[in-house]
Amino acid sequence: MRAADSHWWAVPTRPELKSSASALSSKFKVQNFPLEAIVTSLTEKQPPQIRPQKSPQAEIRAAQDQRLQSDVEAVKERHQWILEKCDRQLDNQRVMAVVAAGKGAEQYLPYTLPNLINQISASAMGLDLFIGLNNGFECPVLIDCLQKIETIQVIHLYLKERFSIDQAAPIYDNSKRTGNEYRLSQTVLPERHHRVFVIHQPASLYAAGKIRMLNDIYQSLILKSIAQGWKPPAYIIRMDAETIFLSLDEYLNEKSPTNGVLSCLDHLKNNPDLDFHSAIERFVLYQTKMIDGLSVMLPALKADVPPLQWFISLTHGNYKGFYWNPGGGTFGKSEVLISLISVIAQRYPGARIEDTHSSIVAYHAGFKRGIFKAAVFTNRVPNSDDIAADNPAMKAWEQQMMRWTAGSLALEENYGKHNVWLMTDSSFPWNVLLFPYSFFKSYFTLEDKNLWRLATRLKDLVIAALAFDDIKAQAIANRDVLQGEQAKASW
Repeated sequence: MRAADSHWWAVPTRPELKSSASALSSKFKVQNFPLEAIVTSLTEKQPPQIRPQKSPQAEIRAAQDQRLQSDVEAVKERHQWILEKCDRQLDNQRVMAVVAAGKGAEQYLPYTLPNLINQISASAMGLDLFIGLNNGFECPVLIDCLQKIETIQVIHLYLKERFSIDQAAPIYDNSKRTGNEYRLSQTVLPERHHRVFVIHQPASLYAAGKIRMLNDIYQSLILKSIAQGWKPPAYIIRMDAETIFLSLDEYLNEKSPTNGVLSCLDHLKNNPDLDFHSAIERFVLYQTKMIDGLSVMLPALKADVPPLQWFISLTHGNYKGFYWNPGGGTFGKSEVLISLISVIAQRYPGARIEDTHSSIVAYHAGFKRGIFKAAVFTNRVPNSDDIAADNPAMKAWEQQMMRWTAGSLALEENYGKHNVWLMTDSSFPWNVLLFPYSFFKSYFTLEDKNLWRLATRLKDLVIAALAFDDIKAQAIANRDVLQGEQAKASW
C-alpha cells in the first residue's frame, strides 16, 4: 500500500471545500447556481446543541432548593416589613412570650407560667404573654392562678371557627365574636405591669394541632396588630406548657428556678449580633407534686430517662444533625422569630417539629443563632416502661422517637437532605463514635460523674440504638405530610 493510501479516510478541511467549489463553479460556468455559498453554509453551520437532560434526582434537588429559597425570601420580606412598620424601634421595656396549649397542659401551666412571670418581674420589665388554648381546650385552674397575681391584667380573646387548615381565623375580645376584630395596643394599665392574653380557639375540623394554634396567634393577632401600629416587645420567648427555665447552677444543684430566664435575656441583650438562641434542652421525667394546694407536674431532674432521649440531650448543640433551636426554650429578637414562625405556620399546617423547621430556614436566611450553655430548660419525655396510649405494641418513648423521626424525614423530603443535615438527621448519629469528646464533656458537665452509671447508660444506649431501625421504619410508613389536605394535626 502506498503511503498516501493510508490517509484515504481523511476529511477535507473547510478551506479545501471552499476552493473546490469555487473551481467547479468557474470551470463549468454554472449560472445562478450558488454552489460556493451552499458549501460555505454547510461547513460553517454549527451542529445543533444537545442539552443534557437532568436526571430525576437532579430535578428533585432543584425543586427542593427552590422551595427552600421561596421560604427564605418570604421570611426576609416579612422581617423587613416588621422593621419598617415599627420604624426599626421595638418596645425595649417589655418582653413577650408565646405558648400553645392543648389537653393535658393543665397539669403544668399553673406552675410554669406564674414562675415565668416571677422571673420576668425580677428584671423590672413588663411581659406580654400569649396563651393559645387549642381546639376547644380550656384551663380554668390556670385562669384562677393568674387572676390572683396583682400585677397581671388577664385579657380573654376569642377566635372564630377555622374553615381551612392554612387560613387563620379572625379574633375578637368577646365570646360572641362580634364587632371589630381585636388589635393589640401599647396601652398598659399602670397597676397591671404584665398582660396575659388568653386566646380561646373553638373546636373544629381544622383547628387541632400546635402549628395551627400558632398560626392563629401570629397571623390574626400579632401581625395584624403590627400592621395597625402596634410595636411589639423587642424580645420574644418561645416555650411549651411544661417548660421551666433554670440557670445551670440551679439545674445541677436542684434549686428552685429563679434565674434561668434573666440569664438568657441578658445574654441576648449583651450580644446584639445574635438573632436568637436557646438554653440547653434537658429531657426529664415529670412527677405529681402539691404546690400551694394545687396538684401539678414538676420535673424530676435526676431521674433516668429513656436511652435515646438521654443521648439526644447530650449531643444537642454539639454535633451535626443536632443544631436546631428547640421551640420549648428559645429567646430571640421579636422581628426575627415572628417572621420565621409566622411564615412556617402559614405555609406548613402539617409541621410537627416547627422548631427544627424554623432553624433550617433561619440558617439559610443568614440569621445568627446559638445555644446558651449557662442555662437549661426542661422538656418532658415518657418513662422507659410507659406504654404508648394509642398503640399497646409500642413503648411510649419509642413512639415519641418515631414522631420526631417522621418530622425529620418530612423536612429532608421538603428541602433535601443536603439543605437540612446540620440541623436534623433521620438516621442514627453514629458519627458521635468518631468524635466522642463533646459527648463526654456534656455528660460530665450535666450529669453524675459516676463512671459505673455512665457504663450502664451506654449499655442501654446500644440496645436502644439497635432498635432504632424498627423505629425509623415505622416513621417512614407514617411520615408527616407538611402541606395540603392530607396534612395531619400534631403536637
